[in-house]
Parts: sequence; structure tokens; C-alpha cells
Amino acid sequence: MAGDSVPGRGPYQVVFLTRLSADAPLPPGLRSWPRPGEAVLSPALRDHSAAKDIATRYGHTVGTIAAEGLQSPDELFAYVVPLIPATGDNVRPITGYGPSKGPAFYTVGQLEYAQPEWTFLVMIGLLLLLPAVVLLTVAARTGSYARDRRTALVAVLGATPRDRAVIVLGEALRTVAAGALLALSAVAVASIVDVRLPWTGHVVVASDLRG
Repeated sequence: MAGDSVPGRGPYQVVFLTRLSADAPLPPGLRSWPRPGEAVLSPALRDHSAAKDIATRYGHTVGTIAAEGLQSPDELFAYVVPLIPATGDNVRPITGYGPSKGPAFYTVGQLEYAQPEWTFLVMIGLLLLLPAVVLLTVAARTGSYARDRRTALVAVLGATPRDRAVIVLGEALRTVAAGALLALSAVAVASIVDVRLPWTGHVVVASDLRG
């Protein structure tokens, strides 16, 4: 296993494999074994605009890795069968792919470079919860003078706290329902098809969102 990179993206992994037997299991996402000197790339790596020499960087490229062999549609990843089988302490015989196949020698793929979970939770808090609290505060105080006068009026007329709560709910119902409908529509679409976010280019994987 080796690391590589292309301009504008983080590091990615290249896995060098030598077939040791005729019945050796295929790497995930491959339909046939590459021959020595051939490579199979993920679609995102093959089509990356900054990787000008990628088709010949690891040998002759003969195909792409299918989606079931990748952790996300935009993952940069490559399998390479070297012309001369690699030797040395870093080379290990393997019997399969995945933790159910035996002791794990390597963890491969983009998750190897992922940050700890708490960093993503902090990001969610900063990007979603904090703006939501600010917008909620602004919304609650918008038109508050007229609302306070109305509250005082209905209180003088004998309205109970329950009556005042019903008035507030009725006032907010349409706006909240419209916002919830828009949000649910976006989530529903992203749960069915993969969505590529604008500007960043990140792909939100539908199966991950459903999970």
C-alpha cells in the first residue's frame, strides 16, 4: 500500500496486488484481474482534471473500480498489479477483503484519512445549530412590539396561557410548516440519489444518508 496525491485534493491510497493463485478473490469493485503492469482506478481519480498523467502513472489503465468497491463516489483510489511482484517486510499475503475474511493487515480507503468523530460533531454544531439558534432568536423578536401589544390585549380580555399559546402556534404554523416541507423535500431527494454539493464538489451518498 502506498500514498499518492493530486493537486487540490488530499492524499489517497494506491494498493499494489500480486495474484498468488488462480482462484484468488477479486478486489472489491473489479470484474476481472488486471495483468502485470496494469492498473484500475476509481472514476473520480481517472477523471480528475489535475491528474494529467493518471492514465499511465501506475502502468496501463484498463478499467475503473465499481461503486461497490468504493467508500464514496468521489473517492480517489487505485489497484495496481506491478510488473515485478513486490517483496519486503511491507508485503503481506492476504486471503480476502474485509474484516470477515480474517485478521486485518491494512485499513485502506479514504476513511484512513478521516478525522475523529468529534471534529464532525463540532462542525455540525457550528454550521447548523449555531445559525439555527441565531435565526430563531431573530424570528422570535421580529414584530415583537405588535405581538407584545396583542398579548397584553388578550390577557386583559381574560385569555389563559393556553389561549395565548394557541394564538402563537397559529401565527407560526404556516411558516414552520413551509420550512419543514422544504427541508424534508431536500432530505428525501438526497436519500434517493447521490447529490453533488455546489462549490465544494462533495458527494452526499444516498445510502449513507439513509443509514
